Amino acid sequence: MQKEEYAKAFGEHLKSLLEEKGMTQAELARRTGLTEASVSRYISGHRSPRIAQAYRMALVIGIDMNTLIFLGKGDDERCKEKNQKQ
Repeated sequence: MQKEEYAKAFGEHLKSLLEEKGMTQAELARRTGLTEASVSRYISGHRSPRIAQAYRMALVIGIDMNTLIFLGKGDDERCKEKNQKQ
């Protein structure tokens, strides 16, 4: 997956998680110390967060960081995709 594709997929995943948890972008920004503009860029797929930012978001959302950064895919799914590309 290319960087731009990942940013878009991450944004869609983050948006879905926020909807699932009933949390707004503004609330996520406030609780993580990120700006609303940064959260908006992540959700729109214009940027991907750094590891420290992703970690804070995962803590606030209440999920494992791997679930956030690997777009909800388990280890088996990631390994299968990697092997198919080779």
